[in-house]
Amino acid sequence: MRDWGLGTKLNEHVLAISTTGTFLLCLAACSAGSAATIGDAPLSSTFDGPLAADASADGPVGGGMPVTLSTTASATWLALDSERVYFFGSCSVGCEGPALMSVPKIGGETVVLATDTRLNSLAVNGDSVFFTSDSGLHKIRKDGGTVATLDGIGPADSWGVALDLDNVYYGREGLGGSPEIWTVPLSGGRPRAIGPGGGLHLLVDATNLYIGALEDDRSAVGELPLNGAETVLLAKPGGPGLAMDVSFIYAAGDTLLRIPKSGGPPQTIAKLPGATWSVAIDKDYAYLPLRAPYALSDQGAILKVPLAGGEPLILASNQTNPIDIAIDEVNVYWTNAGGALGAASPAGAAVMKVAKEGGAPFGSGECSPGTLRCKGKILENCVTTPSAPIGTWAKKEECENNCLEPAAGAICGMALTSDTACQGPLGFRCVGNRLSNCGLGVIVDDLDCGTGACVSPDSQFPFCSLLPGPDPLCADHPDGTACDGDTRIICHYGYRYSATCCTNAGGCRTPIDLFASPTVSEAVCALDAAPDPRCAVAQVTSFCDGDTMTDCRDGFAVERDECNPNPQGDSCVAYESGNGYCSSGTISTVGDELGEGKCAMFLHVLGSTSQTCNGGCSP
Repeated sequence: MRDWGLGTKLNEHVLAISTTGTFLLCLAACSAGSAATIGDAPLSSTFDGPLAADASADGPVGGGMPVTLSTTASATWLALDSERVYFFGSCSVGCEGPALMSVPKIGGETVVLATDTRLNSLAVNGDSVFFTSDSGLHKIRKDGGTVATLDGIGPADSWGVALDLDNVYYGREGLGGSPEIWTVPLSGGRPRAIGPGGGLHLLVDATNLYIGALEDDRSAVGELPLNGAETVLLAKPGGPGLAMDVSFIYAAGDTLLRIPKSGGPPQTIAKLPGATWSVAIDKDYAYLPLRAPYALSDQGAILKVPLAGGEPLILASNQTNPIDIAIDEVNVYWTNAGGALGAASPAGAAVMKVAKEGGAPFGSGECSPGTLRCKGKILENCVTTPSAPIGTWAKKEECENNCLEPAAGAICGMALTSDTACQGPLGFRCVGNRLSNCGLGVIVDDLDCGTGACVSPDSQFPFCSLLPGPDPLCADHPDGTACDGDTRIICHYGYRYSATCCTNAGGCRTPIDLFASPTVSEAVCALDAAPDPRCAVAQVTSFCDGDTMTDCRDGFAVERDECNPNPQGDSCVAYESGNGYCSSGTISTVGDELGEGKCAMFLHVLGSTSQTCNGGCSP
């Protein structure tokens, strides 16, 4: 399956990790109290101060105290109407797993509207919520009821959603496996593909779709004309955040840009002190949920940035992994996914709001909120509290090795002094045969690549290869997959990046030129050694065999699901295209096209390392 979940977007280096099933941020159990089941022309400023870290989600505010609307675990994307906040979280009261929920803007009971295995994007109109998941595009009334599937061509990983007066626009995995942008009438009907492309966020106006976090470059924003022409690169803000008004597209990542719809180079509004996933705008300000710039921190703040240029203001600090943001005339609403990332019950996860008015400038208290300093081996950060609303020092953590104060701030590091190999932007470096995570000029954490090699094919994203040199099996597909016996390997820049074991009877298979249009297919872990003739049609990705749904990949059967009957007695249902799907979930699953064992060496953004070899896999 294509990984359009959050974990693929926290840091570009982690994108390859998600392809082997490792996620930095996952939807997990929740602690909800009561859930019912139903070209850069500079415009203005550069802001280099760090953000606040390590405090409760009910942290202080520039203009007032933030209000917690729902304490739902792993809260991610959200949307508003005049009365309620609709959002994705994780359900544990009367249901399990990722859920579409809503809560009144004034506070009250959190209501569960729907659940799915992975929820990706949502949008609302007058009476309905539209959302995408790994099973397609769906619609449900705001007051609950039956979930309607609008994409009638078969389930597929889907992401992004945007609405106009007549249609829904969304991304989905196309029939050939490549990402495409599709549209379908709001009331349902025959969907059609607009053009190739994929991304995380979508916006639409009368002539164009705007795409945040393009599939082939997560730092980029693109434009796709509704007439189906090719996607055009607009800018690289360093992240997926998108907003628009009549004249401009606003794009946010580690930089806040505005891009004239009429054409012309992007203009820099502000260089941000961390990374953001989203942005909202009114006529005067941009509002951003910003994560701290340090790789080991999951804290952040809610900022408002003048669109005309100037210093950002803090509306709320000490927020734990703020993800998405929306505004109305009076308030700012956002989600905190909680921390630590990937924890079963992440602390600080919530849906929040705060007044738009006000905002505390940095540097007006005992210390600037979010700045760091060392006291011995104790790393302290400047936080805000009700008694010290504009900054006071508090313990953040005790450093395992050393607390260091480079010129740019303070950080826990391995060495006592700055390392010349870590000069430049924070991130990953190859230091000898070690993959090092650098911050503020010092090595924060590192991983010995062992018998492999630390490879830096470009200046941004080095990694540990499992072999000491380029892999001959990767020569023809340097960023694809290949078979080494019954081991499925993932190639990256011609090196062996990771390996998984194919434990099914079919082993690892790499079909070539299976269909009329010649393709070099991805390697798959097949259930059977021979191709399945029912998979030998290019548009067939799954088929029904009685109560069993079989997934196809490049002509081979790769997974079989025993379907659970729905109330009408149907279990596996076939579309006109020939594709089948389980109408009411699955009972059991056999097979996994990506393999089961795993050998890989990763240095996670959070500083934890992984060097595993499970299931009898050998590189």
